[in-house]
Amino acid sequence: MRLAGMAVIVLAVLTGCGSDADPTAGSDGTSNSSNTSADTAPSSASSISPDPADAETVCGLVSAEDVSQIVDNPVVGIDIDPTLCEYAPVNGDPGADGTGVDVFLNDALEETCDLEFGLVGAADEQAVEGLNAVAYWKAASAQLYVCTSDKFLTITQYKPPAVSDDEARERAQRIAKRVLENI
Repeated sequence: MRLAGMAVIVLAVLTGCGSDADPTAGSDGTSNSSNTSADTAPSSASSISPDPADAETVCGLVSAEDVSQIVDNPVVGIDIDPTLCEYAPVNGDPGADGTGVDVFLNDALEETCDLEFGLVGAADEQAVEGLNAVAYWKAASAQLYVCTSDKFLTITQYKPPAVSDDEARERAQRIAKRVLENI
């Protein structure tokens, strides 16, 4: 008997969910809602990619539109947590069908930067100029490490083989400049 009762509830929910009727409409079909079309309009892409002026999250420091232009393929910004934004290709897998980018930004003490740069210290590490910060490029992992007086920034790219290391470094620098301008 209990199973039959559950089936009736599930059936009622499913049929209600499939209905095209306005849930705010009265029995005569007129709407009881004061919502206008502006109130119920679907959210725009800007809800996925916040305005760069909104620095509440890392995704708010550089727009998906800017990253899309820099990496030459459309991406969406996804807030993973307050310190990490993933710019994922709209169509396909990062690195296979288009460049994906992770931007990690955290508060840093001088010791943090020394430790991070000490871990980076591989033969393919290259100093990067022009960011008004200490910065290194690591070609093997397509990562740019940047340390300001109080922030540690890492730009990681997942790039297709057709993108050269020099092009990837230039792209990472452009993204880093946008982030640094907004912090």
